[in-house]
Amino acid sequence: MRQFTMDHQGSDDWDECGMRREWNLTQTELFQQFATSARSDELGLRFWKAPQAVYNTIECLWDTTLAARQFNWECVDDGGVLYEGPTDLIRRRFHKTTALMVPHIYSPDVADKYRFLWVIDRWLSGISLTPPCLQFLPNGKLGVRDGFHRLAVAAIAGIERMPFWGLGPCVFHEITLSYPDGAST
Repeated sequence: MRQFTMDHQGSDDWDECGMRREWNLTQTELFQQFATSARSDELGLRFWKAPQAVYNTIECLWDTTLAARQFNWECVDDGGVLYEGPTDLIRRRFHKTTALMVPHIYSPDVADKYRFLWVIDRWLSGISLTPPCLQFLPNGKLGVRDGFHRLAVAAIAGIERMPFWGLGPCVFHEITLSYPDGAST
């Protein structure tokens, strides 16, 4: 299995594009191995189509460091800023509010089962994931640029506050600016 890290300081666009492609290929391979594994089957029986109470055992682990930000390219490319806000507010302001609710989340047109289970597997294994990348929309709603499955699992797990990379001007008083590595305002 290949290991790939992005410690690149950004020379030209072609090098960065190649690094992103390599990282995506590695992630795709890891995901495909997971989707066909016994672990995926085990988690599917335990969590897929389960009532919300089953998710209370999941600890959502977030990597909010600047180094992790590079894996959410939409946020880096478009100048995303790290915010933190109440999960219920994020759920209410999500452009499709029912998409983050049980049992609707289990519809194939809402969440890919194996990506959803992969997020659960990472967190149950103690692996931190980058926060989702959300877009502040002109109509007062939030759209997802990247990380829907992370957002969905965190919302179902019932966490009170969630970090996210935000794009555009924030118009919500309850959402605060957060600095990488855990400091917030």
